[in-house]
Amino acid sequence: MYNNWDFNTLASIFKQQTGKDFFEAFQSEIAQVVNMQDFRLMDSYYRYEMDKSRHPAYLFKLSARDFARFGHLYLNQGLWKDKQIVPQDWVEKSTKAYTEDTGVRFQNFGSYGLLWWTMDIQGVRAYYASGAGGQRLYVVPALNMVIAHLSNNYFENRLGEVE
Repeated sequence: MYNNWDFNTLASIFKQQTGKDFFEAFQSEIAQVVNMQDFRLMDSYYRYEMDKSRHPAYLFKLSARDFARFGHLYLNQGLWKDKQIVPQDWVEKSTKAYTEDTGVRFQNFGSYGLLWWTMDIQGVRAYYASGAGGQRLYVVPALNMVIAHLSNNYFENRLGEVE
């Protein structure tokens, strides 16, 4: 079963294991390397909901072009120019389906991998990230395609989601 609060433990584990702040590491190890033009560290923030978890949510504000660059990194199996930024085996493992789409809330979302949703559309494999407020990042390797979709409805009803 999908649980966002379990996901939030990852950045806490990352900090515990590396001693690095998650957002600062993202900036230096991903954003700067793939030339994200609009990413600003000050636009990233923690959201605590102590009644649900002691681990905060880690929220980013990314422009469509920076979001697409992240998708392009995955489209190219973690390779940016001639440098392996994300291990290829992690890209493959994380975009593989591990669950089935059985819940009403996530009907038609597809199956879930490790941080990515996965689906087949008429026999074409695709995977996508689904963020707060209806943000989506689709990667379709067979078509060499990345689609970054942003919407400004974080505090409104979420576009495309069943409440």
